Amino acid sequence: VLGVLARDPSLSVCRGEVRRDVEGERPERLVALLDVASAVAGDLEAAVWSGLDGFAEALGLVRDGDRVTGRQGGIGFAAALLPGSGPGRVVVTLPPDAPAGLCIVRAGAPEPGGHAVSLANPILGRLVMVRAQVPAAAARALDEQATEAVLAVVRGHEGARVEDGAITMPVDDALDANAFA
Repeated sequence: VLGVLARDPSLSVCRGEVRRDVEGERPERLVALLDVASAVAGDLEAAVWSGLDGFAEALGLVRDGDRVTGRQGGIGFAAALLPGSGPGRVVVTLPPDAPAGLCIVRAGAPEPGGHAVSLANPILGRLVMVRAQVPAAAARALDEQATEAVLAVVRGHEGARVEDGAITMPVDDALDANAFA
């Protein structure tokens, strides 16, 4: 796309449109002008979906609109681009036996809903905020293995959170299949 734009100064991309400004009326050139502009638009669209398509292909899945859904180890997930061609996100569904209303966010993030959960691990308590409908059940579920997993996700991925029955992680480089993976 950049090569085409560099070779043809009459082409531009701005605010979601590919434009080709030419002087004079030459209807016989209209098809060629449309072909070039359409090719640029098609290449840009392919680039937008490249990360999600590469992620889907690596898992043997197919993109459906703005998302790829599947299951890994019996757990459902969805990877999607956010509206407005912004960054993407990966959402992993919590198992059905996860504590009701479990919400885990990085310390200092906006306070999540639910009742505060007292954690046996004081380090975890300083790094994340944990809330749930039944705090005792959530505290029991956050054993040493779960604590390590929570830290790896919520502390290891800026903006990651556990809420509404899912783990949500933003994907900043949505053009990179490895970022989704």
